Amino acid sequence: NTITDDTSPNVIDYSAVGVNLNVNLTATNTTVDNTVKPDDFTGTFTNIQTGSGNDDVFVTRALTGTTLQTNDGNDIFYFQNDGTNDYIGDGATLLDGGAATTVDTADFSTIAGALTVNYTGCAANTTVTSGVSSTLTNFESFIGGTAADTFNVAWSPCNLTFNGGGTTDTDTIDYSTSASGTNLTFTLNGTTDVTDVTNHHNLVSFSILRGTNQADVFTLTNDAG
Repeated sequence: NTITDDTSPNVIDYSAVGVNLNVNLTATNTTVDNTVKPDDFTGTFTNIQTGSGNDDVFVTRALTGTTLQTNDGNDIFYFQNDGTNDYIGDGATLLDGGAATTVDTADFSTIAGALTVNYTGCAANTTVTSGVSSTLTNFESFIGGTAADTFNVAWSPCNLTFNGGGTTDTDTIDYSTSASGTNLTFTLNGTTDVTDVTNHHNLVSFSILRGTNQADVFTLTNDAG
């Protein structure tokens, strides 16, 4: 099906759909493949919602003025480099992974520019900057790009995964903005587990780890390099 944006308010709404969706946002159109038949939306749609499946969203354009929400399911947003430009969701009104009970991933692994990720809390917005900025909410897993990325993380009582991305870059994760009274234990064993006893952050592919300004403990159990 081919649908144009000749009616207001230009909404693509699959919120009642329970199957997995593949959503491709390119410079010219938006394609939604619902495993039965693709729908091709031509023009500028500014409100896009998926349903309760495990959805994959591929972003290869600026998202100025767009609200993109994936609702339930373990969803993945793939922010793309098209060979010339990085697209990190810049200009979007809202990029929302959906329900906090699922694991939604923001994947920047093809992004060439250095990223700064500012994570401020479980229910708070996360900003991602690389020349331009985007704002994300309700994501539980983050994957960096191919350059030297910096993740500034305020400790939060939820289970998260941070992956620096790349194989040859030097990525940094920094917990120094965490609230007073936060004491963390870092266990290094190939990957790194960070915990306040109750909740855990799983860290992968970071060369530089910075703790809080409190009495943190770093334990090395296996020197994996």
